[in-house]
Amino acid sequence: DAIICQGSEAGGHGLRRELGNSTLALASQVKSNLVSGNNNNNIPVLAAGGIVNGKHVTSMLCVCDGVSMGTRYWACKESL
Repeated sequence: DAIICQGSEAGGHGLRRELGNSTLALASQVKSNLVSGNNNNNIPVLAAGGIVNGKHVTSMLCVCDGVSMGTRYWACKESL
């Protein structure tokens, strides 16, 4: 089991950011609520949306347990 926090940048859209939290902010809020609510909680929190390079992965790993990427892989030659 895991919780995937999908921010407003998910799916390569990024056009309607006023409709929700960014992935980093959302994942940070979820993770802090899990930690403060139950100290024995082992549910991993994964970030999804707006992760396009290694710097983004590193940023997400500072606040959550992993990342889930999909659309970004369309840009690599292996996807052809």
